[in-house]
Amino acid sequence: RPSLISAQSKIDSVSPREFGTRQTLVLPMAFEVNRGQARSGVDFVAAGANYGIGLRAGRATLRLSRGLGPNRPNDPNAAQFSIELLGATLSPVSEPEERLAGKSNYLFGSDPNKWITDVAHYAKVRFAIIYPGIDVVYYGNQDRLEHDFVVHPGVNPGQIQLTLSGVQRKELNRQGDLVLQVSGGEVKLERPNAYQQIGTRRIEVAAEYVLRDGQARFRLGRYDRVETLSLIPCWPIRPFSGALFQQTERLNLRTALRWTGPATCT
Repeated sequence: RPSLISAQSKIDSVSPREFGTRQTLVLPMAFEVNRGQARSGVDFVAAGANYGIGLRAGRATLRLSRGLGPNRPNDPNAAQFSIELLGATLSPVSEPEERLAGKSNYLFGSDPNKWITDVAHYAKVRFAIIYPGIDVVYYGNQDRLEHDFVVHPGVNPGQIQLTLSGVQRKELNRQGDLVLQVSGGEVKLERPNAYQQIGTRRIEVAAEYVLRDGQARFRLGRYDRVETLSLIPCWPIRPFSGALFQQTERLNLRTALRWTGPATCT
């Protein structure tokens, strides 16, 4: 019997033991190409026990929930917000990377012609040249979404500007984290990391958020501009208040049974 089962409309058939196991496994985030299993206007999707993520050029949308019971599109406990890359290229080259084991099958109703099967899983999604000379690569696990801005040699990282929609208030705390007030609570975006890999050495670079004109930017310390720079914001997919999200989210996926096959751990 499959060990990972989720349904958009009802999850009554999943036992508490199975559902608890699904939440506690530390698995990589699995991205899928949107072949119609999610709403239009989204190129890639990922979903877990408490979150749904949609990616398109210059924009990532996160939907977080901490409710129990069946997934509801209008769940009052859910919070949704978007991270937009201001001034980003609208038609970059995008591709999934690092194929994972397993596939998803979406069985819409009783008509096999409407089913979407053999949807591959990938560990990463890359949007190349999202800004001139800068790529962005999304990846993560069941606890956090990260994305690397890969700044190629000689390129100005000051091009990167983040606009946050669906956020009621944003502020920096003493640790340099960006704290967002969203519907139902707060989400903390941890202080960014930055580094350069020069030969066998990984050299850390000072990095911090700066809020200016309602947008989030990055301030960097000294680094070697003739080498590639990796700038890494981290977005925990859990509420800042510390409560545990436990409801399955599918980012507006249509009603369907999704079977990803047996779970494996390493």
